[in-house]
Amino acid sequence: MFFLLYLCVFCSKTAVCRQRVMELLPKVEGVVQQMAESEQVLMSLQEKRQRELWNLLKVACVRTCELLTHTHTYTLPLWMNAKGKIHHFSCGCPINVDGNCSQLKP
Repeated sequence: MFFLLYLCVFCSKTAVCRQRVMELLPKVEGVVQQMAESEQVLMSLQEKRQRELWNLLKVACVRTCELLTHTHTYTLPLWMNAKGKIHHFSCGCPINVDGNCSQLKP
């Protein structure tokens, strides 16, 4: 008899929990969908930020090369990449045959 009573209480609690889960399920699915959308927005913002940083670095590199090329008081240290192309050490710009930064516009 005690077992039957215990079984009824257990089934009742299980049914209440199941009902509550069914009520919460659409909300959870909505949150998961919002998280996926937010992840896409975040990724696009990070990609945009990375592109902007690379553009800023490129501008800084060109300006550094322009300044260093026009002062002629400073000898640029050079390094050679794996393909044998010579670059300025300070900014990484490839060097033209005349020794100037190839990023400079004529």
